[in-house]
Order: sequence, then structure tokens, then C-alpha cells
Amino acid sequence: MKKFKIGAISLLTVLVIAIIGVLTVHTSATDRLNPLVSETVSYAKVPKNTQNYKQVTIINPKDGKTRAYKIKQVGSYDQIRNILRSIIRANM
Repeated sequence: MKKFKIGAISLLTVLVIAIIGVLTVHTSATDRLNPLVSETVSYAKVPKNTQNYKQVTIINPKDGKTRAYKIKQVGSYDQIRNILRSIIRANM
């Protein structure tokens, strides 16, 4: 019974440390698991036939500063209205 208690306490300690690590460390891998990272859907007008995006820099239109946001998904391109829908995960 004593070994079971020690094992349970050890497992609980490892789980608590892992959860704290996921919530406090901000990398692309941990942000996928972190439910506290906000997710924003944005829309942008783009020229026709431009659907391949690499090294995207996101700029805040209000102050002109670049942001460290990550583009999670780019999709739902509407060819008629030239609108692109993207999902952005950001540490705020």
C-alpha cells in the first residue's frame, strides 16, 4: 500500500509539472495544447491566384508594428470576392 501511495504521488507531481509547463512555456508545440491561448479568425482581401503563403508577417494596422502571432490555418479562399479566411493563435 505504501508503494501505491508513493507511485500515485509521483504520478500526480509529474502531471502537475507537465500542466504548468504547457501553460507557461510559449512555443508552437505547447501553444497547440494550451487552451488559454486565444484563437482569432480573420479575413483578408488578396489578389487572385495567390494562395501559397510562406514567411507571413502580421502587422497591426492601428500602430504598424509587427506581431509575433502564428498562422494556424490558411484556407477557405473565395475566388469571387478575393477573400481569404485564416485562423490565428496568439499569446496575449
